[in-house]
Amino acid sequence: MTTELLPVPDMTLAAELFTQLQGMSFDGKGITRDAYGPGEQRAHELVKHLAEVAGFEVLTDAALNLYIILPGKTDRPVRLSLVHTWTPCLQEEIMMGPQAFWQDSR
Repeated sequence: MTTELLPVPDMTLAAELFTQLQGMSFDGKGITRDAYGPGEQRAHELVKHLAEVAGFEVLTDAALNLYIILPGKTDRPVRLSLVHTWTPCLQEEIMMGPQAFWQDSR
């Protein structure tokens, strides 16, 4: 496994994304996930659009799971593990999650 530096998160983009999500699904306290309904589909469409604009490959399977794929240097597969963790919001911080950890097998 190579030891490469990971990119710095784009906090401006994250803030804009959460602002748009909040505008689509604010419940008076925060962002509500309308699971398996129109709200979740709107969120998927927003994230799909942003990923396509950023140059990622975007796929949806038969169960409507959204896959956002970073183009690699080769066509060899990459092992990916998702850790669904959420950290509490602090005054000026944005809630972060899920976090992805990957091991490039190329």
